[in-house]
Amino acid sequence: MNPLSNYTASLNLRRVTLYYDDVILSHNDVMQCMHKPNLRRGTQVHVLELELMNCTQTQNGVFDCSDRGFHTLPKFPSWTKFVNLSGNYIESIDSSLSGLQYLSILNLANNRIEDISSDAFSDLVELQILDLSDNRLVFESLQNETFSTARSITQLFIQNNRYDPYPAGALSVLSSLSTLYIDVFDGFQFGEEFLSLRNLSKIEFIPRNKFSLRNKSFSGLSNSPIKYLDLQFSGMLYLPIDPYVLSPIRYLHGININIRLSANIKDALSMMNGLRNMDMEYIRANGNLKTVSVPVILEEEDMLPLLSICVRSLDLSDNDISAFPFQTFFGSRFSSCLQTLDVGDNNINGGNYIPFLQYLFFPNIIRLDFSNMNPVPRCSTLKSNIKTGTIPRLQVSMILPNTLTTINGSCNYMYSTHEPPYITFIFHAPGLTVVDLSETGIRFCDPAWNITYHTDIRELDISGWHCQILNPLFLSTITTLEILTFQRSHLSEGLRSDTKGKFLSGITSLKMVDLSGNGLSYFNNHTFTDQSHSLQSIILDNNDFDHIPYCIFNTINLQTLSLKNNKISKLSKSDMSIVKSYRNIRIELNGNRFDCSCLALDSIKWMMSNVYKIADFDKLRCQDSSMTIKNITDRMRAFELQCVSAFWLKLSATCLVLLLSFGVIVVLLLRYRVALEYFYLRARMFLSRYRPLSESQAYTYDAFLSYSNRDSDWVINVLYSHLTINLNKQVCFHDKDFQVGHWISDEIIRCIDESRKVIFIVTHHFLESEWTTYELEMARMHAFRSERNGLIIIMKDKVPIKSMPNTLKKIWWRVVCLELPHEQSSDSESLFWSKLKHALEN
Repeated sequence: MNPLSNYTASLNLRRVTLYYDDVILSHNDVMQCMHKPNLRRGTQVHVLELELMNCTQTQNGVFDCSDRGFHTLPKFPSWTKFVNLSGNYIESIDSSLSGLQYLSILNLANNRIEDISSDAFSDLVELQILDLSDNRLVFESLQNETFSTARSITQLFIQNNRYDPYPAGALSVLSSLSTLYIDVFDGFQFGEEFLSLRNLSKIEFIPRNKFSLRNKSFSGLSNSPIKYLDLQFSGMLYLPIDPYVLSPIRYLHGININIRLSANIKDALSMMNGLRNMDMEYIRANGNLKTVSVPVILEEEDMLPLLSICVRSLDLSDNDISAFPFQTFFGSRFSSCLQTLDVGDNNINGGNYIPFLQYLFFPNIIRLDFSNMNPVPRCSTLKSNIKTGTIPRLQVSMILPNTLTTINGSCNYMYSTHEPPYITFIFHAPGLTVVDLSETGIRFCDPAWNITYHTDIRELDISGWHCQILNPLFLSTITTLEILTFQRSHLSEGLRSDTKGKFLSGITSLKMVDLSGNGLSYFNNHTFTDQSHSLQSIILDNNDFDHIPYCIFNTINLQTLSLKNNKISKLSKSDMSIVKSYRNIRIELNGNRFDCSCLALDSIKWMMSNVYKIADFDKLRCQDSSMTIKNITDRMRAFELQCVSAFWLKLSATCLVLLLSFGVIVVLLLRYRVALEYFYLRARMFLSRYRPLSESQAYTYDAFLSYSNRDSDWVINVLYSHLTINLNKQVCFHDKDFQVGHWISDEIIRCIDESRKVIFIVTHHFLESEWTTYELEMARMHAFRSERNGLIIIMKDKVPIKSMPNTLKKIWWRVVCLELPHEQSSDSESLFWSKLKHALEN
């Protein structure tokens, strides 16, 4: 049989691609090739792609056989480089893998391996990474000869197995081992067999059950250059812990200790005895709290192990520490080396956090974090530490080390209502660049307080201060400031006094300012004037702006403007012009409820055309629906047509209403024009201080005569003569009593007012006269208004009722009407005059 056929059959191949005499062969060609009798010995055959049954070849020489249900090891070609057999059911490792001289990575994790033959890894001279974790290995599973020919292994994972004690003999030959993941269990010990691991620099411990830490637990690691150790033993330790358990690890540069739930910070610090006189980069012992946490008071003896350690970074945060023996550290090796100290998230209350400030005076301190240690108000600390007596003003000067760059004192309530009213703080810290004093309740923005910084602060966070009373210049001395975070500080009240826009004046290097959550709705137009070239980012989230502040126009290089969760309903023309003036600006408007009606069409269209400037355009939502602005812009054409239709419909309806209203007004004016004019004349006479006679006053005239000029002969020679001579009445008529130069309408009203009766002489001429009809309307309105029965109608001519004006028809049955007799009879004339006299006197 062809040798190639034997080779492929033994490998259990599903597919193979070959070069045969430099010609690529198809799958059918390969099948024929394997049975060709003339296949020459020594022919160059190169395997390019190979897929084992149930395995995947991801790259040339890389096989993924994980989670495929294997119970035994499959065969692999000699040129295999990486094999992943994790997640199968393999129980033993025999010599099937031996001879894979190019294999560098072998993953056998999460199987059922109990037995490994002594020649399992024979001749695996290139093997560097071996993973045997999550199996069933016991002490006997790894024999002394197991790794004798695989000494190039640098990373070994044997955690989550069942060995007890360690298979030290098998591991001792791995002279190249640099990384080891291994179980720890009660009674574990790294014995002298591990002394040969002189290249082991990283070791990870995985607790299998609760255990003890004894002074000899790590004795065999004294020759291993382990630089960084992570002891994550939460809830897994028996107490007590031997104090010198870490002394064999002599090359340590950094350690992370977390033994919470089973021990506290005191127990963690006791382990530092084994690190005395060492130089270290960091010690992290944060979060060491027992199940039932009781505030820890650290005594001097607890801190003594640290005094001889030269550590540059110490993290003791979140340990429920309530007191530190601060005096212990001064003058020690520890104090001269320390650069970073984190003691935040402890239980420092009752004002005891003030001594932490002593750490600021360590000669090489760079960063101090004492945040979140006193979240409740205190009222006595500063008063007890600063004796003011009766001095009205106090100056506190702090000269800090040049090395200090960062202070984090956030979430510590520092303000006291008993503090002196006038305090000046002077900070001398040439290297200080980052200060976080947020959520401290400080009221240094009160003009009664004065802070002077002789520093080069670049970043400042003073969020949560009480700045209802604000000195606009209280930050003016920090001229180097680049990032200012000033959230939730009641600036809407404090900035009311900044009428000249002096807030932030003098800070010419400011690049980012965050004024979120201050209830702001207005900025002085001169704000940001001094930051015109430097300011790049402005954050105004969670305020009350209904527009983009015009003072933004003062900046030239602005790149980010955030106005999320404000009260902006649409962008005005001013807002659009502000944003348009910046080429590369990105604005954020999410959380505002936008008007999505046709009234905001221009705003929506502008946002659509400038979507590249709105970073969160897809999230902008409408006021009265669950729709987004993007939903509208996606169907913009239909929305525009809808708005145009609605516009013309509203315009048509408005025009119709206006037209109908105009028609009604015209009709009413025509119908009640005389009444309107009557009241107009009354008002004008009132404004000219004319007052009509009251009922208690005597009338000037007994009667006012209204007639047509064409009937004047009879009126003057007959009617007027009879009334004045025979009846002795005072009679008024226009030819005699109207005042020259006055409006006729005014004179008509005056004469009607001053006359007891108004006599209308109705003739055909009377009906044709406009003025007599006007006088009749005025008299009727006057009678209606004054509730007087003062109208007398004399019918001189025979006029049918249907020919009378409407005004006369309306009052015909309610007024005295006398008909002048047309027959020349003394009795009839006498009766007429008698009735007239009676009408005038009643």
